[in-house]
Amino acid sequence: MKRRKQDFREAIRLSAKRFFLLVAALLVVLGGAADGEARLSRTLLDLGYDREARLDGADAAFSAFFPMPAMSRMSGKMLWKIAPSAALLGNGTFSFFLNDRLILTRSVEALRKEPLVRLPLPADLPRDRFLHARIESRIGITDDVCRDLFSGQLFWTVREDSGFSLDDLRIPHRSVSDFFETLYGSLSILLPASPSREEAEAAVWLAAMLRKAVPGLSVSLDTNENGRSASSSFIMIAGDAIQLPSGIQPLPGISLLGERGLLVLGDGKPASLAGFVKTIASFPLFAAIPSGSILPETSAASEKKLFQIC
Repeated sequence: MKRRKQDFREAIRLSAKRFFLLVAALLVVLGGAADGEARLSRTLLDLGYDREARLDGADAAFSAFFPMPAMSRMSGKMLWKIAPSAALLGNGTFSFFLNDRLILTRSVEALRKEPLVRLPLPADLPRDRFLHARIESRIGITDDVCRDLFSGQLFWTVREDSGFSLDDLRIPHRSVSDFFETLYGSLSILLPASPSREEAEAAVWLAAMLRKAVPGLSVSLDTNENGRSASSSFIMIAGDAIQLPSGIQPLPGISLLGERGLLVLGDGKPASLAGFVKTIASFPLFAAIPSGSILPETSAASEKKLFQIC
């Protein structure tokens, strides 16, 4: 009987480990492997665009809200790749805004010569959870707006690989909230070498929630024995202190671990780890992303007026 119980426990342990390894492999396939990055970058591809965006109309506009980590200050640039229709007059204009501040204006003629527009991010640009990047156009083909509108050539496109590149000036971690507010790019979730079912399920639940809450975040699952990168963010999960690597202070609950890490440690009681992990969902960072966080648009009111005139 004793032997049978030991075999049963071993089967449960191996089942949990196989489950963890399978999900870890799926996360790598879906989200890519986690790796450190000296600069922070995002493109429209990360917001869900799989092709260029076409904007039609004399005064079309394009907006996108890029999720941003908490920064001590802004330093970097926004890169737009714009292609005006070949039929447009060269004196049409494009205005580029960041967080509702006009940064630059370019003519159609200038964009034909150099379609890559580099916008420096002002150091005093208001810092928020999102960087609102917006382009407004004032374009035409002839002096007859109605003819232009029905020609099918009154348009311009934005390449899907347009985006920004920032110096990594994220705020230092002084609290658990700071850790989540600076999450960006990649994250590793680390478990014991032979995780229990509770540990494996907690890791999978946390990975799924973070991938949904932080657009573009690449999450990978790994074990403590493989070590952790000094340049990447990580979350270490363990059901009790016995499972921790040596040298780590066993503080049950959620606590900072070094400069880039977080420890989620159960107190050894059933379901305590799951409770701590699900507490993370109550952090303000994980409130619903505002509707229209990806917002390609045309000036509907202006186009309606044009059609009425024509």
